[in-house]
Amino acid sequence: MIALSAVALVLLPLLAAWYARARLIAVTVEGTSMEPTYAEGDRVLVRRVRPGRVRRGDVVVLDNPFGRGTVSQWVIKRAAALPGDPVPRAEYPALAGVAEQRIPARRIVLRADNPHGGDSRTLGWVDSATVVGIVMGRLPRGGR
Repeated sequence: MIALSAVALVLLPLLAAWYARARLIAVTVEGTSMEPTYAEGDRVLVRRVRPGRVRRGDVVVLDNPFGRGTVSQWVIKRAAALPGDPVPRAEYPALAGVAEQRIPARRIVLRADNPHGGDSRTLGWVDSATVVGIVMGRLPRGGR
């Protein structure tokens, strides 16, 4: 019994570390599009998820939908509308001309918390497969 406990004491922390490394990411916010919620330089903890796990209102990190010419690999935005939700034409001019009445499967509408930030108002909806994860919260500031 003692040998099994010793093995568990060694394996459990290793397993926990592996899980955390595979599922959690620390991301540094760049830019002002999510102010006042997150400011440039804030570090956030992100839990990797499948796109179907995103809920309306979640702050998500996703592969940059704005193109390859931009600096950041990932962007941080709020999920404003999900598949099956009505298309929010009034708030999102880029969606004004779409024929669909509801957000199609595998699409997501993004919103920057800062009204001057880039989001689906100009980009339209985004492929939900680009979602990397959901922001769990801000990490404490401190040394590196």
